[in-house]
Amino acid sequence: MALKRHHLHPSGIQRAITAAVCAADITKRATAHTLRAAFAHRRKEARGQLDDIQTLMGHADIRTTQSGSPATRL
Repeated sequence: MALKRHHLHPSGIQRAITAAVCAADITKRATAHTLRAAFAHRRKEARGQLDDIQTLMGHADIRTTQSGSPATRL
């Protein structure tokens, strides 16, 4: 039996996030981008290794991973 690959479309992911936010009665705006950024920020706060976070986030340049985070300026 051959396996078929099913790729997710960004709009489908956003609809799922929106539905989950509504179901959880969260009033703040939440998008895939905000969840991704929050994940990276929490990893940095927990003293995660920047090169590991860089890999998880798919950043080619470490400066992208470092930008905008107070945790990197400690």
